Amino acid sequence: MTLKRPWIALAAGAAAIVVYYLLPSREQSALYFLIGAASVAGVFVGIRRNVAPEQRLAWYLFNLGLALEVAGDFVGTIVYEIGLHREPPVPGVDDIFYLAGYPFLVVAVFMLVQRLRGIRGGAVLDSLIVFLAVALVQWVYFIDPYNHEGLTHTAERLVSQAYPAMDAFLLVAVGQLLLRYIRNISLAALIAGI
Repeated sequence: MTLKRPWIALAAGAAAIVVYYLLPSREQSALYFLIGAASVAGVFVGIRRNVAPEQRLAWYLFNLGLALEVAGDFVGTIVYEIGLHREPPVPGVDDIFYLAGYPFLVVAVFMLVQRLRGIRGGAVLDSLIVFLAVALVQWVYFIDPYNHEGLTHTAERLVSQAYPAMDAFLLVAVGQLLLRYIRNISLAALIAGI
């Protein structure tokens, strides 16, 4: 019975995604938030059931980052799009939640990498090289163009630039996890979800 529960949850999630595409726009926004909230709850239950207490911190940090992303979805979709019938402002409260979630996700993934294999000096150098390559591409194609778009407010420009910068950090962290320990099915599912 215990082995069937994850498959039931996976099937329910897949069904929710199919239903999402069949709904009108407002209902899609509500279901999107519900799927995210269910993910946070599911990760929490999975941590409590499957992870030893001394190894839970990284997973709790990951789930906190995920919860902050879902809180951003709530503000952006439920409050603004459904409740106020307009797009959220940039920068807005939803951006605070979204951007606050990134550091928790990155730290959690690096903690998982360190716990699984340990971080040696060479691995840190490898990470730095990959990060610089990713950061250069991000800067040229995603961050610097905001400097030339004529955005009127500095805050708007900074928030718009923060997303690809944080994506670069997260991509490097996930890359380290991928290169270090892909044999673990839980981590493989985590990487696929990110």
